[in-house]
Amino acid sequence: MLKLESTSFNARIMAVYRAPTGNFNLFLNRLGGIIKTFYNVDSKHIMCGDINTDYLTDSDKKKTT
Repeated sequence: MLKLESTSFNARIMAVYRAPTGNFNLFLNRLGGIIKTFYNVDSKHIMCGDINTDYLTDSDKKKTT
């Protein structure tokens, strides 16, 4: 995660990767923990990377509870 600060703008940029064979639920749980740890209402948050989920097919992995 990269933290950028100035007098007028604060941002955190995070790059993530999940292997296609990785455990999706474990990935989401750990990602959620990381986001909760670093969340700051005064900063913009940008997440980019490769989550390896096919959004064109129906899957329970895309649903949120």
